[in-house]
Amino acid sequence: MHTKKPLQKRYLTGIDWVVNTLDSMTKAAGGHGNSSQIILETETPLAPGRLREALDRLARALPVIYGRVARGWNLCPYWKVNSRPPHRVPLSVREIKNDNFCEALSVLKAHVNQRFENNSEHLRFLILNSQAGRSFLAMHFDHRLLDAFGAETFLELIEKFDRETENEVINRINLTESHHLDQWSRRFKGGRNTNRMQLKLSREGLAALPVKPHSGNRSTHFRIICFSEEETGLIREKLNAASGGFALALPSLLAYVMEPLHNLIEHRGCGDTNYVVPVSVVRRTPDEIWEKLFFNHISFVFFQIPVGLAAFRDELTRNLQNQLYSQIKENLPDDIYHAGMLTRIAPLPVMRLLSKIPVKGKVATNYFACLKESGFSSSSFLDAGVKNLIHTPHVPVPPGLGLFFNFFQNRLNLVISHLEGLIPEEEARALADKIKEKLLL
Repeated sequence: MHTKKPLQKRYLTGIDWVVNTLDSMTKAAGGHGNSSQIILETETPLAPGRLREALDRLARALPVIYGRVARGWNLCPYWKVNSRPPHRVPLSVREIKNDNFCEALSVLKAHVNQRFENNSEHLRFLILNSQAGRSFLAMHFDHRLLDAFGAETFLELIEKFDRETENEVINRINLTESHHLDQWSRRFKGGRNTNRMQLKLSREGLAALPVKPHSGNRSTHFRIICFSEEETGLIREKLNAASGGFALALPSLLAYVMEPLHNLIEHRGCGDTNYVVPVSVVRRTPDEIWEKLFFNHISFVFFQIPVGLAAFRDELTRNLQNQLYSQIKENLPDDIYHAGMLTRIAPLPVMRLLSKIPVKGKVATNYFACLKESGFSSSSFLDAGVKNLIHTPHVPVPPGLGLFFNFFQNRLNLVISHLEGLIPEEEARALADKIKEKLLL
């Protein structure tokens, strides 16, 4: 029997507050907030009863999954946790005739585009069993509770509760965080350097697709390309050759994306002087996977890409590598982390306003992310063999456009996430096809 984790106050970090701001911005623009969905494809049907029991046991042990944002007497936001679960984690079951991904995708899209019921609901599950034998598990999760890597590890935790081996890790899960009302010189230095970076990015024009005003809720659309193991091997070889090692593949992968995206933006007549692309970077070490399961353990780097350079991939790769080296050398991710600690006292409406000031309401051309490692290492889930793991994230609005890669086992997946009304489906399809073509040529 597992030992129940004690309920303790968990103050939100500056990065947590950035994520809350992105959530608030997106909802104010009619989007679905800063949430995402993991799709786990399995070789055999999943048993709903087993998942239901594992989720119920997990919820009793870790009521942190039902928390909500509150503000303390010291003005620092924290995650307020109910001592008793207010409701069960939603779980629904559907059946489809065929096991092809295209048929499943329409149901999975509807699942991620369904809003959470209330402010204490941050997780929702769907099992999609096919008559042909395979199954899809969808976990819609709130980024205020889990970042992308943490969400993958959360699936691993469900596995442990199903096998009743959660005692191996549950006491390592950290549910506390200090108020961080310290290190003021480092916080202000981070704020100064981050402000300088934002001013530098905003001095020249920023190319981005316009997000048109819209009343009511807007769904997120997705274009998904799943590369085969053979194709993934070829792409890895190309990234290794271009970057001098797969650990430094991020600039090269972004360079492959930018030329097709540049052509789309130019075709739409939305060009300007530069593209600005924020990229999340992980702030957890391999031995901190369980300690940093919940909340956000990331920071950001920002790439500024001259429009005239976007079509020259080799030169752009070197430019992006130099920017990455420079930002890491100058500790920009640490500066952003510490600067965020200063902004936590600002209410979310104020944060939304401040975020739109630099470039006439534009914040970026698009978001970009790549998970080179997976937080889910098991080969099976509830005894069903796992074939693939894909993310379908809602992208912050603005810009309403995101390009995301993840490696799982020996496969690479590409997801283009775009806000309803931003680009037509045929343009999103053409963008995905062009990126695939560039990667495989």
